[in-house]
Amino acid sequence: MEFANPDFIVIDLNVWKCSNTSQIIEILFNVLKEKLKRYSLNIGSEIQNYIDTLLKGTTNENFNRVKNLTEMFFSNPSIEKQYDSINKEIKKINKKIIILIDDIDRLDKHEIYEVLRLIRNTANFSNTFFIVAYDRNYILNAIEDINSYQSHVFLEKIFQVEFILPPIKDKVLQDAITNEFDGFLSSESKKAYQEILDADLLPFNQTKINLGSQFVFNLRDVIRFVNSLKLSYEFVKEEICFHDFYNLEFIRFKHPEIFAQVYKNSATFFTTEATRNNNIIDAYSYSLSLIKDENLIDTRIFRLEEYLKNHRTVYKLSNADILSIVSAYNALFPRPNGISQGANKVMNSHLSVTRPSMYDRYFILGIEGKLSEIHFSKIRQLPFSEFSSEIAELAKNEDLLIEISERFQEIKDFDNKDDFEKIIKTIFYFANLPHPDKIKNYGFDSIRYEGQKLAELLGGKKVLKFYNSTDDYKNFLNKLFITNNNHYTYTNEFVSSLLHENYYYIQTIMVQEEISEILLTNFINALNKSDKLSIGLWHHYLRCEERREVQNVDYTYTVSYTIIEAAKPLLRKFILEKDIDNFIRITIRQDSPFNETYFLNSNIQNLFNRDEIFIWLLRRSHKPSKYKEEFLCSYDLLTTNNEHKQAGVPLSFFKVIPVKEPFTE
Repeated sequence: MEFANPDFIVIDLNVWKCSNTSQIIEILFNVLKEKLKRYSLNIGSEIQNYIDTLLKGTTNENFNRVKNLTEMFFSNPSIEKQYDSINKEIKKINKKIIILIDDIDRLDKHEIYEVLRLIRNTANFSNTFFIVAYDRNYILNAIEDINSYQSHVFLEKIFQVEFILPPIKDKVLQDAITNEFDGFLSSESKKAYQEILDADLLPFNQTKINLGSQFVFNLRDVIRFVNSLKLSYEFVKEEICFHDFYNLEFIRFKHPEIFAQVYKNSATFFTTEATRNNNIIDAYSYSLSLIKDENLIDTRIFRLEEYLKNHRTVYKLSNADILSIVSAYNALFPRPNGISQGANKVMNSHLSVTRPSMYDRYFILGIEGKLSEIHFSKIRQLPFSEFSSEIAELAKNEDLLIEISERFQEIKDFDNKDDFEKIIKTIFYFANLPHPDKIKNYGFDSIRYEGQKLAELLGGKKVLKFYNSTDDYKNFLNKLFITNNNHYTYTNEFVSSLLHENYYYIQTIMVQEEISEILLTNFINALNKSDKLSIGLWHHYLRCEERREVQNVDYTYTVSYTIIEAAKPLLRKFILEKDIDNFIRITIRQDSPFNETYFLNSNIQNLFNRDEIFIWLLRRSHKPSKYKEEFLCSYDLLTTNNEHKQAGVPLSFFKVIPVKEPFTE
């Protein structure tokens, strides 16, 4: 229809910009007043009086709750009289008043209901025509929530003619998306996008998909989708497979709550499936999980489908919505079938969202924390030597240590065996790095890592799929756990934790004796590379333990730990031949922080069984020692002098041995 006709008076009313129904009334009649007063001397004041009467006693905040304009219209004779007067003036003007109302389906249900009643009653003047654009189903649902009786009839009584816009062809919508992308995508993304467009022309193409037709139905959808994609694209750009990113954005745009829920519960909705090449497992990728029946056999129902059906009311989903969402995820996360090895492999498929190492970057978008997911997953793709070097560089910044740990802890699945082993080795490398601030690290030299989470990961059944047998996996762990340095390393601390609080996670792979054997081996390696008794070497010895479980009469178990007997003669020999003095230092203890007197601690008895044996050996030793004579004198005082037996040796006695200084060498 051509609205430029001089016999038309056109009012374009955007109700979306109004905050409530009273404002819609006020704006409509004020515009009407301005448009008509040139044709009538009286109509301006009459419309103003009408506005004042309608809005008398109301406020923008409580208009709908205080009174209903259209109900008041029929119960107030003065309003009816004012309406008739305005109506007569409009008839005299003899022009068609066309009121265009757009975006009515962006209002809430109460506002929609009041606007429809306004059209039907309050502003239903002669020669006045309303052209309203809306989503019919949305309007009907809004009316039904307020007045469920024949809602479709209610709409028919208001509008004499309804014109349903014909559906827009998919090609038109795709062209519109393409136009919106003009000048925005990088050159590489443009190539990938063109692949998606070209794929629509290829028959039986199962690797290049385009989900646009499932989620975009009109030009408004095009604008909203492209705006959503542009915002996300800024964070990832060349760090993703554009094919996957583009199609995932359709789901994010149409169903953002479900998109977020699927990501948060990826362990529930996805499983890692093996991609085989000549019957050899080449890699692992995510695919939708199927529900298993009581015999643990896969059904043909996806867990995602079951979840959406159970929560259809929460997300306001129709059967068609559920089918669309599930089919979209199934297309993006298919079960491996060898097709990915074919000629239709998408551009940058090594960055695909189906790869566990890439999955997070499509959802987190690198906007959290100081260490972005994009940067972390990018360096994760490097070989171990380069990856560990990058981690070491990042770890120099104390503020990043927690975030690095969290990034590692977020990894639940792996692309393949190499990826798994690289990540595990790098975690141990990171945990053994020197901490920038030993005081903040509770006195520990190394950065360390949460042992329970690491033990849970290493003992999980999922990691066994990377190995031909349990023994094969055990060989990897043995190489990982055996240390070849003389420091108190995190690795040795972690192996000790497996014997103590974390044994539950690893017991199906390693028995207690095997863990103790690793601790003994680490201690021997540390001895061989040491020339003095350091605090690290001493801790190696203390962690060289055996675990014993004894069943009680009530069928519970008592667990105890003892130093491995084979470790004791090795350390005794080391002390007597290489470093008597440092051992002397760790055998003397202060009585209390408030009493500067000293006694012998239990270290001699634990290592030599009796104090007298060590003293006998010490007296006959010809190895140079700064502390020997003073120590022997203090021992004599503690064992022969009754006063010192009870009170200990005073600090003033020690002239050579630095008993006041903590042993930190």
